[in-house]
This record gives sequence, C-alpha cells and structure tokens, in this order.
Amino acid sequence: MDETDLYSLNAVSDYITENLDAKYISDQLIEKEVLDVDHDEEIQAEKTAKRRTERLLEILPNTRQDALKLFKEALEKDYPHIVKKLDEVQVPVQRTGTKPGKGGLCTAAAATSATATSATKVASSTDRGVTTTTATQNKITSRTTNIKGNNNMVIIGGCNTTINHYR
Repeated sequence: MDETDLYSLNAVSDYITENLDAKYISDQLIEKEVLDVDHDEEIQAEKTAKRRTERLLEILPNTRQDALKLFKEALEKDYPHIVKKLDEVQVPVQRTGTKPGKGGLCTAAAATSATATSATKVASSTDRGVTTTTATQNKITSRTTNIKGNNNMVIIGGCNTTINHYR
C-alpha cells in the first residue's frame, strides 16, 4: 500500500471501526487475495467487532500494493458510506513558488528526524539533482532531501516524515 492510500485509511480508521465488522467482508478480501486464511483467523479470533476491524486495519497495509482499492471494492455493496469517506480524504500537499507550466521544474522535498548521539554538525551532498542535508544538534538528527526535475515523487519513511511538493 502506498503512502497516500495509507494516509486515507488512517484518516478514516475511527469511522471504519465504528461502522464495520470485518467478519462480514473477510471472505471477499480472501477471494480478492488481499487476505490469506491466517490473516482471517487472526481477525476472527478477536472478540468484538471493533477489535476485528482494528486488526483488519493493522493487517491491510502490509498485504498488497492495491489493498485499499480491493478493500473499497469489497465495501461497495454493503458499506458505500465507508467508500465515500475514503474517497473524500484529501492528502495534504503544500505548494509554493512559480505557476505550474509545461515542462516546468519541480522540487519535491522530504524531511525526517531521528535520535543521534553525535555533537552538532552539518553535512550536505548533491548527486544528479538530489541534495541531502544532514544536521545534528543536541542528539537530534534532521535529514532533508531535495529532488529537482520533472514529475518526481519522493517517499522517505521514518518517524515525523513531512513531504512537500513545490512547483
């Protein structure tokens, strides 16, 4: 599951757990090869509808790339309101700078933070339009990666990840 699908799923997870019992769609998800029998047994072992659905939402992102699409297909008939909520989620994108234009230059930037043990220092490197800057201060390391070019997408995972897309 890609980052935007995961964002959508997480954004409405409370609504899903309040309005769905996973036991009613697990067979469809097995047929679509999103879940396997072991996953289904884990889900069905939970005692409440809320826990079954929470367990499904924990498993779902780790199954297939198109898991959200297939999940929504399984929900369409009996739970169209959940599909509607998922479709209404807008993944935040920050845009600044020049107007988008044909063949314009785009920059995608991502920043992550992680704990480190070294003293204050800053390092920067550039390779084929990709600039990575690492700064460490007070045991906190921040990494910023900028990618310049047309139609680039950057996903850098980790704690406290922020992704901005500039045009």
